[in-house]
Amino acid sequence: MDKTRRKWKQPKWMAAYVPLLKNTGGTFDDPAEAMNCDARNCNLAVNAPRAALCIAVQSQVLLLQTLHDKGMLAEAARG
Repeated sequence: MDKTRRKWKQPKWMAAYVPLLKNTGGTFDDPAEAMNCDARNCNLAVNAPRAALCIAVQSQVLLLQTLHDKGMLAEAARG
């Protein structure tokens, strides 16, 4: 991983949604693991199944972030 790249940290508001991110069939208990994948362990040439799981989690996290930023998530789930 590029040393200058900042590691992604899960925002507090997202904790309520973490159980929903486990629908990918993967074993990620923490979405930060998928969001911080690097080229050594998460690229198609090295480990295609893991790369696909990382992409699935990353897309769901980015969707949640976008919905949150636009105020489109239900208040009850925001905690």
